[in-house]
Amino acid sequence: MLVEAVNLCKTYKIGWFRKRRIEVIKEVAISVAEGETVGLVGESGSGKTTLGLLLTGLLKPDGGQVFFKGKAISELTPREKKDFRRQVQVIFQHPEVAFNPKWRLRRSLAEPYKLHKIPFTEELLLEHLKTVGLSSEHLDRYPSQLSGGELQRAAIARVMVLEPKFLVLDEPTSMLDVITQAQIIRLLQAIQKEKGVAYLFITHDLELARLFCQRIYRLVEGKLEEMPTVRSASRDSATS
Repeated sequence: MLVEAVNLCKTYKIGWFRKRRIEVIKEVAISVAEGETVGLVGESGSGKTTLGLLLTGLLKPDGGQVFFKGKAISELTPREKKDFRRQVQVIFQHPEVAFNPKWRLRRSLAEPYKLHKIPFTEELLLEHLKTVGLSSEHLDRYPSQLSGGELQRAAIARVMVLEPKFLVLDEPTSMLDVITQAQIIRLLQAIQKEKGVAYLFITHDLELARLFCQRIYRLVEGKLEEMPTVRSASRDSATS
């Protein structure tokens, strides 16, 4: 199993004076296989993003463990942690958070190459842009000069430079119009087919999750329940 969580718990303290403890994630177990797309649906504020960040190691759980390729991420060596950081990435609902507003797109897209010491050429950068449907004319623009769909494509290109094995997609299409949403989903499907990357697709749109995901979980009051997909539901009805 590529990513697996066992008995995950996360609690937040809220309030100014008398702080209350809110258990957002309660003994959650979830797994994502290589090349698989798993959906995570739930109401706003249900803890979907928290669970996604726990699986990437960006948040530490208060209980339980997250495993990557069979090893607990809390027990990774410094070298293994560096490799984990490269192989596990997040695409956020608001793609602008991935970009410095004062930098042109060229500089932002070149940054991962430098940080991870990946061989860099302008031709290679343009090739990455081409795979997400952008062109050289976008490189000299600032984030504010790009549409939401263009920014999300640029965010995907920036992440894919690292050749991740697991991507948490945190409502990546919720801020886009229907046509652009469909284009981004098709792009993600094409990338998965070519690269074999696994996705955790976080969304409030159950129908979209059913179209995009092999398995779907619903997060309700901090607990996960696995939902039938369209195919499994129709199979069950046919055999009853």
